[in-house]
Amino acid sequence: MIPACVPEVMQRLGIMSLEVQRMPKVFGHQFVQTEDLPENCVYTTGTHDMPTLRGWLAEDKVRTRQFLDSLDLDDRKVTAKTLKKIIEKHQDSPSKWNIYPLQDLLDLDEKNWSPNPADDQINVPANAKNQWKWRMRMTIESLTAAHRV
Repeated sequence: MIPACVPEVMQRLGIMSLEVQRMPKVFGHQFVQTEDLPENCVYTTGTHDMPTLRGWLAEDKVRTRQFLDSLDLDDRKVTAKTLKKIIEKHQDSPSKWNIYPLQDLLDLDEKNWSPNPADDQINVPANAKNQWKWRMRMTIESLTAAHRV
């Protein structure tokens, strides 16, 4: 749906692309191949209109296994450790910028997990009554106090 001239124009003008881990731009790929990313891009685990990384991995066990296999992760169980490894893979990408939804960063500590990962999605486009309803469950003060070094 994107005109063929767009990538060339973006490159010529130095405009960064947005690369979303679960929305590959290469036909036939199920996930973005991190090592194939252009340098001039912003790479993210998801957007406000998508489930969190943890929520996405909880949706479909078969796809989750395929995704974790594609990253060569030993652990096939969704834990904070698994999420941290995924974020680390992002940081090893050639992208100039890595941006993460706050919920994905909070999920790096299982103490911050909500009982239902779907509750952490900011916006559900198909549901007009569930737009931009997410609120952080802890205060900034309690979060910084819990993670002081």
